[in-house]
Amino acid sequence: MKRVVLTGAGTVNPLAVDVGQTMAALAAGRSAIGPLSAADIGADRAPAFPGARVADFRPEAHFPPHDLARLDRFS
Repeated sequence: MKRVVLTGAGTVNPLAVDVGQTMAALAAGRSAIGPLSAADIGADRAPAFPGARVADFRPEAHFPPHDLARLDRFS
């Protein structure tokens, strides 16, 4: 069995957007890896392939408007 160490209390990842939900997903053995759609990766990028998308992340809840203008969906 491999051991995993989680560092830090803040987390935004494909399993969940907060620590409690992330820990529950890890304990349940869930994986967030799956096929990506063209909407996930953009029509001008490579064809869809397996990946892990952060589905419920709302950047406006974490960044001020002037920072949002400088970020793209792949930041």
